[in-house]
Amino acid sequence: MQPIYILLLSITVLNLLQAQNQSTSFDNSAKIIHIQKASEIIQLDGNLDESVWKKAQSHSNFWMKSPVNDTLANPSTTVYLTYDHKFL
Repeated sequence: MQPIYILLLSITVLNLLQAQNQSTSFDNSAKIIHIQKASEIIQLDGNLDESVWKKAQSHSNFWMKSPVNDTLANPSTTVYLTYDHKFL
């Protein structure tokens, strides 16, 4: 009976190791985000109609973190960043 337990334990460990390798198969390298200083006052109204947002670099392709971290986030998100002397 003990060889069956050893076999089942070995299969379980191998499956866990394989699942761990699959979940880290995406590109997890550091992303660099370049942001420019705002050249005008921004109205925080949810509309990106100031010229600052037209100049800002967009960032997307975020990965899911939970429940698994091996797929792109759905729905996708696009962010724009800028800063001034008071705010980021």
